[in-house]
Amino acid sequence: MAGYNWREGKSNNAVIAVSEGKMPAFHMAAWLRKRGRRYSGCSTTIVRKCLTACEWHHTSKFFNSTEYYDPRDLIDSDIRDRIAEMCNNQRVNRRLIRRHKLAGFTWVQASDCQNWYRLERVCIEESFETSRLIASLEIISKCN
Repeated sequence: MAGYNWREGKSNNAVIAVSEGKMPAFHMAAWLRKRGRRYSGCSTTIVRKCLTACEWHHTSKFFNSTEYYDPRDLIDSDIRDRIAEMCNNQRVNRRLIRRHKLAGFTWVQASDCQNWYRLERVCIEESFETSRLIASLEIISKCN
């Protein structure tokens, strides 16, 4: 049924999708985090990488398009295991950032929000001859 539901702030089809159990990525991530420690730290980025959107609908008064995900896609154990692995990697990365910030690291390079490629320490020195800041990079370790 076409149209817009001003009370809900989304299209009528989006309201129907929510009543069928489908949800946007941020609701899916929150729903997964409530499912236990295995999915703690789950973010919308992880949901978007692991699941495919089953449909999209217009939301908000500006008619933005929002992708909706179906929890029934989690029946596949490979997808559940991949989400759990990415959540675990994200928790490990957050611990690494915390630990390295305490050790004096001011810049850490990561990729795909799960794999660490290198950790670098940025030392800023002032050059007296040119009166400018020079950043020297020191590669500390390479992790995967």
